[in-house]
Amino acid sequence: MAAAGPASISDPQPNIGVRAAVGMVVGTALLALVVVGAVVSASGHRLASGPPVAPPAPVAATAEVQWALESRKAAVGELSATLPSRPFTCGTQPRAMPPTLSSAITCSTIVHGDYTETSDWSAVSGIGVVTDDLVDQTSLLGTGQLVFNALRSYYFPNTTTTTKERKALPSNAAATGKSMIVTGNVGYSIKGLSSTYDRLVVVVFQLADGTHAAWFVVRPNDTPRAILDVLNAAADTVTVRH
Repeated sequence: MAAAGPASISDPQPNIGVRAAVGMVVGTALLALVVVGAVVSASGHRLASGPPVAPPAPVAATAEVQWALESRKAAVGELSATLPSRPFTCGTQPRAMPPTLSSAITCSTIVHGDYTETSDWSAVSGIGVVTDDLVDQTSLLGTGQLVFNALRSYYFPNTTTTTKERKALPSNAAATGKSMIVTGNVGYSIKGLSSTYDRLVVVVFQLADGTHAAWFVVRPNDTPRAILDVLNAAADTVTVRH
């Protein structure tokens, strides 16, 4: 299948600090915090801090996700990631996810098929450009919290939810930008669905030009190990170029 956008996205030199920070929370070493017992999550009703720093000058959300479907490589400025492989299926081209992301690409796979006659429950991962309205110019933590809340609303519309074990982990590892990880368990009780909560993991990045980007995963608490392994492998590819 032909790729949407650029035919290929060159492999950046990984920023080991960022990779370690992301991997610690949603990567293979997820054991401790994010993917297995505390980790990456999914949602339903889906279509297919460190010391303060001076904020960058506000910029218009003109950045877009670069996406190569065949390789599943996505990039926003110096941030890049390879999105999950099969059984996940991905969009053919970036799209807006208002009010959270002005340009985004997502991949999903069904975890519980037909839990009702017309609904599936899935695991989703994606990357995108944060909209200007969700950028807290004084705090990357604030931006992370706003993006987390917006994604929770986006993936759980018309559903009563609770959020537990919410944590924010700052990372100053990126040489060309800063990152903040926000995680939490989004609880619910839905007739016919065995899952009781989704693990939502959001990593927001402040890039060198002031653009804010986000990588995220949302998956049910009872996601099979095989799917978790795919999500963890994808998480380990999140890098920021020097």
